[in-house]
Amino acid sequence: MKKIVGSLSPLLFLYLLIFPGALFAQNAKGIITGRVVQAETNNPLVSAHVQILHTFFGTATDVNGRFRINLRPGQYTLRFGYISHYSAERKVTLVAGDSLNMTIFLTERVEQLGTLTVMAEQPTSSSQWRMTARTIKNAPALAEPDILRSAALLPGVMNVNDWTTNLNIRGGASDQNRFLLDGVEIFQPSHVRGLFSAFNVHLIDHLNIYTADFPAKHGGQLSGLIDASTLVAADTTFFSANLGLTSGLFAASRNFGPLSVVLGGRRTWLDLVVSDPEKELDYNFHDFNLKLGYALSNYTQIEIMGFENRDVFDLKTGDFFWGNQMGALRLRTKTGAFSQSFLLSGMRNIKDGNENDNTSFIKNTLDNLTVRYDVRWARKRFSLEAGAMQKNTNLKYNWLLDPAADAAQLFSIEIPQKYALNSKLQLFRAYTGLLYFISPKLYGRFFLRTASPQNDITRLEPGVTFSWQLKQSIDISASVQRNHQFLATGFEPEEFALGNLYHILPKPMQADMTTMAGEFQLNPALLFKTEAYFKKFNRIAFLKDDKNAFPGFDRAHGRSYGIELFLRKDNGWLTGQISCAWQHNRITIGERTKRPQWDRPLALKGTVGLRLGRTWIFSLAAVHSSGALYHPITGWFMAAGQQENSGAATPDHEFFTEYYIENQTQDARLPAYFRLDIALRKHYQSRFFDWTLYVQAQNLTFHQNGLRIDWQDRFRLKSNAPQNNDGIDLALPVLPSVGIEFRLK
Repeated sequence: MKKIVGSLSPLLFLYLLIFPGALFAQNAKGIITGRVVQAETNNPLVSAHVQILHTFFGTATDVNGRFRINLRPGQYTLRFGYISHYSAERKVTLVAGDSLNMTIFLTERVEQLGTLTVMAEQPTSSSQWRMTARTIKNAPALAEPDILRSAALLPGVMNVNDWTTNLNIRGGASDQNRFLLDGVEIFQPSHVRGLFSAFNVHLIDHLNIYTADFPAKHGGQLSGLIDASTLVAADTTFFSANLGLTSGLFAASRNFGPLSVVLGGRRTWLDLVVSDPEKELDYNFHDFNLKLGYALSNYTQIEIMGFENRDVFDLKTGDFFWGNQMGALRLRTKTGAFSQSFLLSGMRNIKDGNENDNTSFIKNTLDNLTVRYDVRWARKRFSLEAGAMQKNTNLKYNWLLDPAADAAQLFSIEIPQKYALNSKLQLFRAYTGLLYFISPKLYGRFFLRTASPQNDITRLEPGVTFSWQLKQSIDISASVQRNHQFLATGFEPEEFALGNLYHILPKPMQADMTTMAGEFQLNPALLFKTEAYFKKFNRIAFLKDDKNAFPGFDRAHGRSYGIELFLRKDNGWLTGQISCAWQHNRITIGERTKRPQWDRPLALKGTVGLRLGRTWIFSLAAVHSSGALYHPITGWFMAAGQQENSGAATPDHEFFTEYYIENQTQDARLPAYFRLDIALRKHYQSRFFDWTLYVQAQNLTFHQNGLRIDWQDRFRLKSNAPQNNDGIDLALPVLPSVGIEFRLK
C-alpha cells in the first residue's frame, strides 16, 4: 500500500494543490447561453452535448437544460445532440461584448430501431460503435433486452454459439475483451455462465464498443473494449420497470437539489414460480446498481458507485455461487477547457462452491484495487490529455475436489484435485495523448501508453490516428497502435463450466493493430462505412491441459485480417442496418498452424425497424455466418445431435469420420448457420405512466448453432470411455417470450 501511495503522491499533491479555475480562466470576449429542450414535450434535456465544430470547445447542459460558453469573437457552428434525438446545428457570429441567447428544440428519434448512433464531444474512432438503451430494447432479444447480445449484431463481433454472450472481436478470444461500467473494470459480467449479461439495460444510458483504435486512456485489452455508462439523474423522477418470463427489473433516478440518485436491480423468479421441494435445481440470479452524485459546486462533483451481480445454485448436495462486487469513488472537476478526474475503485470476482459432506469445495477470488487520475485540457485546435493508474490484482484460488469427481467437467481442462494459489500483480500505467486539428478537415490523434508491472520491464504502447474529411460527406481514416494484456484465462471458456479462471501471465500478451476506414454519407438518412484491418498477435497464452503443470502456458502467435462493410438507414418509418464481415484468422503453437475454435470467416447481419402508426413497432434481426469449426478437443458439433441423411436420422458421431477425430483435423466445419429473430412492440399511454407490451421470438428458422456439454467422455479417445453415452446436446430452439415495460411519467 505504501508503494501505491508513494507512486501516486506527486499526482495527488498536484490534484489537491491546483485550483483549475484560477489557472485556466477564459479570456473570451463573448458569451453564448441557451437552453436545449425536447420538441415534443418542451422538457429540458439533461447532459445534452453542445459542441463547437472544428474545435475542442464544448459543454453539456445542466439539470435545467441550460448551457453557457465563453468564446472569442468570430464565426462558429454549434452542434447540439442528445441520445435518441436528431442533432441540430446553428451558425453564429460573435462580436466582442456580445451575449447571445437561444433555445434549441431536438426531435426524438422514435423510429430508430436496432440501429447505431455515434455521438461524442470530440472526433470519434472509426472502430467505435455507440448503442443507446432505446436501440437495445427495440431489438429482438432472448427473453429480455441484453446489451451484449445486441453488440453481437455489429460487424466484426461474433459468438461461438447462441448460448453465450461471450464476444469474439476481430479474431480474438473472448478473454481478450475488457468490460467497463462507468469507468470501472468488471470481470466476466454474465449470468447463467454466459446466457445473459449482468447489465440492467434500463439503467444504461449508452454503450461504447471499440473493436480497434482504443482511446489513449484505456489499455489492457487486445481485441475489444465494452464501455457502459449508466443514467444521468434529472430533476424529474425517472422510473422504469420490465416484467419478463425469466426475471423482473427496475431502474430509477432523481435529483434532490445537488444530490442525484440512480439505482436499479434485477432478479430472476424462476425459483419462486417453479417449486422444487427436492432442491434438485434451485437456481436464481440477481444484480444491483447504485450511483450517488453530489455537486460540491458548479464545477466539482463527487460520485459514489456500487454494483453487484450474483448467481446462486442452492442444491441438496451443496451450494454454489459466483459473481462480482464493485465499489468506487470518483471526484470530477471541469472549468472551461480544463477537466480532471480522480477515481478509487475496488472489484471482487467470486466463484465459490461447497459440498454438504465437505468432500469438495471451490473458493476462487480475484480482487482488483485501482487508483487513477486523468486530466484533459482543450484549446481551439488541439486537446491534451494525460493520466496515471496504479492497479493491484490479487488472485486467491483454492479447491479440494472429491477423488471421484471429474475436475474437467467443472473447469473444462485437466487440473489437480487439490490446489492452492496466491499470486499478485502490481501494475502502473501512464499515458499522454494529443489530438490536433492540422486543418478544419484534417486531424491527428497521437498517444503513448506505458505499462510497468512490478519486477519487470516497462512496456510501451504507441498509437496514432489520422482522419481526413475529403468532402462534406466523405471521411477517411487510418490508425496504428500496440496493446498489452497481463491477465487471461488462457483458453476460450466453455459454457456452463464453473472454473474459468483468470491468470497473471509471466509475460504479457501483445497485439499490433492497423486499420483503414472510409465513411460515406450518401444522403441525410443513409450512411455507408467500410473498414479493413490487420492484427498481429504475439505471445498469446494458451493454458496447458495438464494437471501436473497447472497453471502452465503454451505460447503462440497469430494474425487476423479482414474487411467490413456497413450500411445504415436511420430516418423515416423504415430504419435498419446491414453489415458484411470477412475475416481470416490463424494461430501458431509451436510448429502447428490452425484456425482458432471461434473462427467464422464470413458473417452477414441485419436489423430492420418498421414503425406502424405512432404506437406499433416491428423489428427483425437476422444473422447468417459460416458454420463453426468441428473441434474434437472441445466437442463442438451440430445442435440437436443429428444430421438428416436421405430422410433418416444419423447420429452426430457418425457425421464426422474417425479420421477427423483421431487426427484432430481443423478443416471440418459445420454447415452455414442462419438465425432469424422478430419482435413486436405496442406502446400505451395512461395518465400516470406509459407502458409497452412486447412479443418476440428467437431463432424462428430453428437452425443449429449449439454446443455439447459432456464432450470429454465421447470425443476424447479414452480406452474406458463409454460407447453408449448419448450425452447432452444443447441447441437454441424457437424461443417465444412476452413482457411488459413500465415508465412513470
